[in-house]
Amino acid sequence: MCCSQCRALVTAVVLGSGAATLPIAELPAQKPTSPSEEQATRARVAEERLHNDWANLQRYRQANAALPAPAPGEKRVVFMGNSITEGFAPYFTTLFPGKPYVGRGIGGQTTPQMLVRFRQDVIALRPTVVVILAGTNDIAGNTGPSSIEMIEDNLASMAELAKANGIRVVLASVLPVFDYPWKPGLQPAQKIVALNGWLQSYAASSGAVYLDYHAAMADERQGMKAALSGDGVHPNEAGYRVMAPLTEQAIGQALGAARALEHAHGDAAAAPSATPASGFGEIHFATSATPAAHAAFERGVLYLHNFHYPQAAAAFREGQKLDPGDVMSYWGEAMTYTHPVWNDQDTPSAQAVLARLADTRAARLAKARTPRERAWLDAVETLYAPEGGSKARRDTAFARAMAQLHRSDPNDPDAASFYALALLGLNQAEREQKAYAQAYAIADSVFRAYPRHPGGAHYLIHAVDDPDHARLGLAAARAYSTIAPDAGHALHMTSHIFVALGMWDDVASANVRALSTMRRPSGHVTQWLVYGFLQQGRFGDATRWMDSLTAYARAIGAPANADAASHVALTIPEWLIDTHRWGALQARLTLDTTQLGLDELSTADFGFGLAALRRGERSLADARLRSMSARRRAATPTLGTRFASAVPVDQLDAARSIVRERTLGALMRAAGGDTTGAVAVLDSAAVQEALLPTAFGPPVMVYQPREAAGDLLLAARRWAKAREEFQLALARTPGRPAVLLGLARSARALGAQEESRRFYRQLAAIWHDADPDVPGLAEVRAAVSSATQ
Repeated sequence: MCCSQCRALVTAVVLGSGAATLPIAELPAQKPTSPSEEQATRARVAEERLHNDWANLQRYRQANAALPAPAPGEKRVVFMGNSITEGFAPYFTTLFPGKPYVGRGIGGQTTPQMLVRFRQDVIALRPTVVVILAGTNDIAGNTGPSSIEMIEDNLASMAELAKANGIRVVLASVLPVFDYPWKPGLQPAQKIVALNGWLQSYAASSGAVYLDYHAAMADERQGMKAALSGDGVHPNEAGYRVMAPLTEQAIGQALGAARALEHAHGDAAAAPSATPASGFGEIHFATSATPAAHAAFERGVLYLHNFHYPQAAAAFREGQKLDPGDVMSYWGEAMTYTHPVWNDQDTPSAQAVLARLADTRAARLAKARTPRERAWLDAVETLYAPEGGSKARRDTAFARAMAQLHRSDPNDPDAASFYALALLGLNQAEREQKAYAQAYAIADSVFRAYPRHPGGAHYLIHAVDDPDHARLGLAAARAYSTIAPDAGHALHMTSHIFVALGMWDDVASANVRALSTMRRPSGHVTQWLVYGFLQQGRFGDATRWMDSLTAYARAIGAPANADAASHVALTIPEWLIDTHRWGALQARLTLDTTQLGLDELSTADFGFGLAALRRGERSLADARLRSMSARRRAATPTLGTRFASAVPVDQLDAARSIVRERTLGALMRAAGGDTTGAVAVLDSAAVQEALLPTAFGPPVMVYQPREAAGDLLLAARRWAKAREEFQLALARTPGRPAVLLGLARSARALGAQEESRRFYRQLAAIWHDADPDVPGLAEVRAAVSSATQ
């Protein structure tokens, strides 16, 4: 007999209203005489299986043996899953007439059980496509506790097994559940959203098709719509009828991909690949290492140029094992601990790497096999020198060392690239135009001379990713995604230029591609994607990605959720400002603030405070404003609220908070009836904002003072002054639809009809795929339509 815990688990699985039930044929021949005896019998059978056939391999063994091989041309589809799939199969003949669809769902099963039977119940049946719908019972704990990561690993393993056997994969979202009847109180809704976010990202990265049932079946609580289920977990006939066309569409996509793959394989011998095997670019970095170690070293440098630091460190450590005397592999690993454009440096870890080579700087330099390798090693020694002083001083000394390396061989693209990168970090990650202009010139020379080198394109983009200079980086942005198509950071990096130029279709596609390469969601990339969707007017897509990131941050918890949680705090305010959904659930969320910095906290307070003000809850808005001010004063008591020159880097977040405080305060003033006073405060806030370093990406001020002033002046019918404010706002945020709409309206009110029509046409082009409920969309389309008549 099993322990009491196992017995309780079995009872929960078998007896729960939404859990597993066994076919009558599996029960002993005699019929139980009462419901309680039937339950006891089911529990006993399940307990026996727990010991003898945990994955229930016998369930479909006979059916599998009786199933003939697919006929020539037959595109068999196998459905792998739990009770939801099991319940779907009886509808196949009516919902999918004549289709060779095979159901292999087993009620109550979790992903590890499905993984055990995957070869027998899927691969052995030789399907063209497999549809995998799994994960909800893992979240319910049917076979014990499971983390989101454990579920993800099992789903990925099934997908990888299918792919290895030539089977196309459809990964279905987990259906919405607000509560499990057989195990209430687990609050599964947001965990399901998080898992679905990973499924969508993993499907894109692995070449699978993502089948989104959740969006079509979820209610406002993220539970199942009542009309689609009797118990909130399992679909009824109406639910399966909603699922059927979505399923057919996904299978069609998978079959189309399979046909394309067959065609591509037929042409493979005649068409060599144009993409390097690494997918991270091409370099030729000469060293004295053994051939095997040198290959690992160059792979590490490719990762390094693309900011894939963990992979770079692993490659360099591989090189050290293959050639322990190669100092360049130690140089490379040490370089993975400095991230100049992020103002991030782990000096102790880098020093530990160098100490593995030898105890002292002199001893390490003595191991260099060539003068050139000695110079490379000496530069990184300078960067991490214990006697070198502050990070800023050591960064400056390192830049000088790299300048010397570059001068000694101007034709070395890696020396030039790393010199450009060192220049970008000189002002501690804030834009300093002289250094950035110099970095641009150097990186541009590399990009032109070595068009497949990742460093030239990458660092060129970093040097000019602001609205005033972004045009200089457009060619590099177009090229970088083809230079390093497997580097998620490279694919995302192109959108630095696209955001600065207001190219929203490119912003969205770049970040979708970037996320498709990542096994885990990236908060930073998701924030940029959501912002791009918002500008396109694709509010539904923006909401789904934002909610997925929010759920993921909650599901994995601290400290692992630092990246996700910080970007949730930045993304929700952007979403609120652009959608105007002030009363939505997202406008009232309580965020996990344990790992947030001053900038994220200030942004969140501003967004939630403005939402409260728009709802008429002035006291809540005032509380957010007081929170912003108190937190900022506690963090940087020496920074005054009025600054007339550049702000010190270590007080930049506080300075940004001051601008947000003044903006929210002005809007509260306007809500009280004082528009003139509010505009005056916003003007001073805008002057202060202009003194701050230019930031890249989505606006640091989610509602910049000039835009806010323009909106107030437009409402006050002060058309000319509104147009001036919107023009100033557009210079900081090119192509931003909210600003373009303000310009169109103010120009029209002033009688500048051609100017107004130009802005409306620009908006219509940006909103070509917008959701129908986007505020202003009907106005834009009407204006464009009337102009063409």
